[in-house]
Amino acid sequence: MALALVTKLYLANSMDDLKSTDVTNSTDYPNGAIAIVQSYYFNQANATALAETLAGGGGGIFRLIRSGTTGGGSAFVDNGGTIIAPPGGGRWHRVRQGDLSVRDFGANPDQTADDNGSFIRAAVTAVGRGGTLNVPTGDYKIDVSDGSANSAIRFSSLEEGQTLKMDQGAIIRLGTTNVDNAGKNVIFIEGDNVAITGRGTIKGNATGPGKSDAPIIQIGISGGASPTGVVVEGVVIDGQRSAVAINHRGIAIAPGTTGATVRDVTVLNTGGDGVDATNVNKLRLIDVRCTDTYAWGINVTLSAGATANLEDLYISGCSVDRAALGTGLTVGGIKVAVTNETYTYDNLRVVGNYVKMPTFTLDPGGGSKLGIEVFGGSRAVSMVGNTVRGSNFGLSLDKVAGGAVTGNAVLRAWNRGIELASCQHVTVTGNSVSGLGQSPGGIVCSNTGNRNFVISANVMDGFIEHAIRVGDTDKSVISSNGIDLTGVPSPNTPIPIAVDVGGVINSKRSVINGNMVDGGARSTSGVYLRNCFPASVNSNFIFNLASGGALVRAVSEDVASVPAVGINYLVITGNNAGSITRELLTVVIEPGEGSEGQQVRLEANPGYPDWLNHLADVQVLQQSGSPGSLVAGGGSLVINRTGAVDNVLYTRTSGGVWKAVQNVP
Repeated sequence: MALALVTKLYLANSMDDLKSTDVTNSTDYPNGAIAIVQSYYFNQANATALAETLAGGGGGIFRLIRSGTTGGGSAFVDNGGTIIAPPGGGRWHRVRQGDLSVRDFGANPDQTADDNGSFIRAAVTAVGRGGTLNVPTGDYKIDVSDGSANSAIRFSSLEEGQTLKMDQGAIIRLGTTNVDNAGKNVIFIEGDNVAITGRGTIKGNATGPGKSDAPIIQIGISGGASPTGVVVEGVVIDGQRSAVAINHRGIAIAPGTTGATVRDVTVLNTGGDGVDATNVNKLRLIDVRCTDTYAWGINVTLSAGATANLEDLYISGCSVDRAALGTGLTVGGIKVAVTNETYTYDNLRVVGNYVKMPTFTLDPGGGSKLGIEVFGGSRAVSMVGNTVRGSNFGLSLDKVAGGAVTGNAVLRAWNRGIELASCQHVTVTGNSVSGLGQSPGGIVCSNTGNRNFVISANVMDGFIEHAIRVGDTDKSVISSNGIDLTGVPSPNTPIPIAVDVGGVINSKRSVINGNMVDGGARSTSGVYLRNCFPASVNSNFIFNLASGGALVRAVSEDVASVPAVGINYLVITGNNAGSITRELLTVVIEPGEGSEGQQVRLEANPGYPDWLNHLADVQVLQQSGSPGSLVAGGGSLVINRTGAVDNVLYTRTSGGVWKAVQNVP
């Protein structure tokens, strides 16, 4: 094809000049004529140099196409940016020279009125599917005065795959003066694979007639569009809010959305959640920074509207800083909640996040002030390398089946550092949990239905009730933990316990092995067993207990309407205290209620007197006085239980004579 000869070339100062020039005379304005537009808005009145006249941008090269017009109409609609309809017929078509800009359609950051919305919406429509629309540096105030149903800027299915790219210093903000802005999003995304990227800022509006409590960016809509592959990356979202407004979220992702990614995004000053997602599949939240959000920083929910299991949630490198908001908060940092227990969230990875909460005073009832929570029914959960400072509960898992809580750091969680409730098949390993002498519990397994726990190689300090508390659990291993209670203030009530196992309902099958415990001269029990038999307590090094403290204390008691099963099948071997005095009890057995004394064995535990240093079968008798003929054959230790306090320990000498050694508390 031969090159076309351009016979007419024109220079227009502004887009208005191009729009207003009558092209009826086809001799002066033939088909194929070229016009060069210097700038969308020509700044001639104030310009002192050509560069200033072009500073507004939006100019370009246009070619006149006269064919295709009928009766003054055209198949091409004037959109104010790429197609211009002059008087006299035909259309000026912009010659593309790279990606389009919102300034090509008249968006002007210098205008004080909130009238850039229509220009930007026209640009989005013109770019269409798969294109890129640039937002240059500048402050663009927008409105929804043209009747947009949901938002100031909308990406529909006709704009699938489009990218809105914001330059450094570019600001898109919802205006304050137009009442139509109330309740509207700044950006609403319905189309698949839409991307909002760059280094600009998107601002909501918290004042004036146009004040909006809606999410700033809305992805999909409940009961409507469910886009896939949406990306929000690099931008700052500023809600400009200084009080609670629960629906005023930074990014809201609607049910049915799949494969959304929010990466390297900062969310500030929202009245509600920073990022909120409900019934969303395959969601990735990476390096999201939430500051001063009045609800959760990140809130992901599988709710009653779900129709299937959800999977592949990845929350990594995110930070939530709510420390400046004070203590009047009711929610926390990062939350994944299953409120519809018909289904589960599978394959959750919560990795390398940081949550900073206000410094609460002790509030045992404030369980909602959580650092990171996985609640209500999830499977295959990895909670790795997170840091939580403050909050009432640092890390909390509820009804999790199959999980690893590894390498996390929790500092000053005012109630519990790590909590697991009604969980199964979970390992808690290599975590650092510090109560700073103020927190009641370090690692706590609470509620019923807990099963198959491993709590290992954690370091803990400064807890005023218990460093590790495992209640109502079947099959738990507590191994190789380092526990330091030296930071506990004195006096303190209750007196702290290093490892506390058992509870209201009879637990069973626990192994406590190889732990290092410094009781801080305050703790009365290194290992405390209550209604949790059978159990094995082996090779722990427990020292610096309070006067009268016991390395191991075993208790059987009825609790409410639940009868105790008794102290049976208990093995206590090879534990060490470094040194033993008469004031320190090595092993204390408090039979209480139930059928006690079957297969209870002590071996190689140091202590005073020497009868605790050899293999022994312990029996419990309900009588007073020497065991006498009631015990025949083997056995060297007997506890006569004669009252709530008067429990006398007897040992058999080599000549077969029973000798009272001491009273057992």
